[in-house]
Amino acid sequence: CSGSAKTALSRATGALVGREVVNVPLNVTEEQLFGGMDIEATLREGRPVVQKGILHRADGKILYVDDINLLDQKVAVALTDCVLSGRVVLEREGICSEYGCETTLIATMNMQSSEMGPHLTDRFDLCAYSAFPDDEDGRKEVLRRNMEYQTGELSFVEMYAEEDALLRSKIERARAILNITKMSD
Repeated sequence: CSGSAKTALSRATGALVGREVVNVPLNVTEEQLFGGMDIEATLREGRPVVQKGILHRADGKILYVDDINLLDQKVAVALTDCVLSGRVVLEREGICSEYGCETTLIATMNMQSSEMGPHLTDRFDLCAYSAFPDDEDGRKEVLRRNMEYQTGELSFVEMYAEEDALLRSKIERARAILNITKMSD
């Protein structure tokens, strides 16, 4: 739902887990995302030289796509294929290359903008739904915090530092017990 702070929450995840967030712009081309030929280096060296894309920069980091349902569906499917496999295979313009892409994909979407087909939705391990608060006080609080963040990001972060530290601590404890946790049927 528009105005429910999806983007702010998604971007804040990087700070909580201590990983850089790499953004994918909606108008991204396949070459920008996956890579392609580095024309200047190819001309200079006289042989095909690969220029790796955004997915290479996202290796070991968080990859973030805002409004993934507005991304070209062919690109979105190829992107999720790479994230699921952990590899990018690049075959174009007379070059063949492969590189790792161990990343966590976080994507948001606004259901009012357009639907995302089940073939793409099924590729996500977790889907969370958020809604703009129904009550006036809740809506005011969302808007107030957004304005505070926009006018002074550093002071806003400092204001919630204690809550963030507590949340980071819970995440660290969850990571520590994950390997010894057994799921029942």
